[in-house]
Amino acid sequence: KKLDMPRPNEPLSITTANLEALVGATPPGMVPCLKNEAGEWVPSQVDDLDGDGYWDEISFVMDFEANASKMITVEFIKPGEAPEFEQQTNIRLGKKEPGSNEFTELVREVRPPDHTKASPTANYQMEGPAWENDKVAFRLYFDPRNSRDIFGKVSGKMVLDSVGISGDYHEMQDWGMDILKVGNSLGAGGVAMVNADTLVRLGKVENMEFQLVTEGPVRATMRLSYLGWQVGGNTFNVQEEITIWKGQDWYSSKIMLSEFTGEATLATGIVNLQSDSMVMERYEPGYVAIASHDQQSYKNEYLGMAILASAESYAGHGQTSEANPQNDITETWYIKLKTANSQPVSYRFYAGWEVADQNFNNPQYFLDMLQKEARRLNSPVEMVKMEEES
Repeated sequence: KKLDMPRPNEPLSITTANLEALVGATPPGMVPCLKNEAGEWVPSQVDDLDGDGYWDEISFVMDFEANASKMITVEFIKPGEAPEFEQQTNIRLGKKEPGSNEFTELVREVRPPDHTKASPTANYQMEGPAWENDKVAFRLYFDPRNSRDIFGKVSGKMVLDSVGISGDYHEMQDWGMDILKVGNSLGAGGVAMVNADTLVRLGKVENMEFQLVTEGPVRATMRLSYLGWQVGGNTFNVQEEITIWKGQDWYSSKIMLSEFTGEATLATGIVNLQSDSMVMERYEPGYVAIASHDQQSYKNEYLGMAILASAESYAGHGQTSEANPQNDITETWYIKLKTANSQPVSYRFYAGWEVADQNFNNPQYFLDMLQKEARRLNSPVEMVKMEEES
């Protein structure tokens, strides 16, 4: 839809069904590729998201001026002849087996049942899976803490394959560093469930599994499966898909709960160890956000953090009570998101570090960015078939 502001790095994806409705069926043994109006290849990737051997979506990123439209041409090409583009997203889960001195990259891993933060059962690089684009990186603790952390980046290169192998990532490296003190919080968008007046962390489960879904020049996605999450006498199964796109200051999370009836209320949050104020914003008609901005990075530089979610799923926000002994989550501002059985709920987590971009030392700049992001989401790009000239 037309929007009176630029859309830099607009993330776009088209499903197989939608693309074929516009341009016809995919020829056998071919994949779609895209060209812009100048006849140049548009960096894109074709993803098989369900593992059935057939492509499900093609994704790409484009810049739009205000109120602009662009024409894209679709060409079908044999996979081996498709153009190659620079990788701008990356997911890494490295594991060092007993007796080995090297980390092996995994595409699938079931967390050992007895694995904890200090457990010898698994030696994971960066303590668990991590994901990055050309602007920022995040990691998840692959243990019952299940919190999330931020790696601030000063390099556009993909660096996670080597982070955590040598050197201390809590000190500045040539690529950046770990910039967040997580403590006992949800960190950078960790997941919990609201149970009476407490939050129950998604972490202590019967089984947790990591799966790499895709990574490439445009986006990367990983899937986390949790079986047997017990909350308030109920048991839930959870599937989460985390995606990061090229050129963005955020990652997205899509969560789906199953094996229950009625409604459940999830929560995701932001650590508040080094800030005493939170902003809550409503962006009509469809989005809400909670945000903080302060000298709250590891070395006390300015860091903005925010969670943006749909107004439809929003069920309130709050701060964890440090005085409640039942809380296993503290030091957190959180937003509540309602969901039902097998109904996905989504949110984005934003991080803006002043060392990566000096504009982020200004709280208004960070809040203005969130407002622009919500405006983009409230006016999504529409894809239509161009009428052929007679």
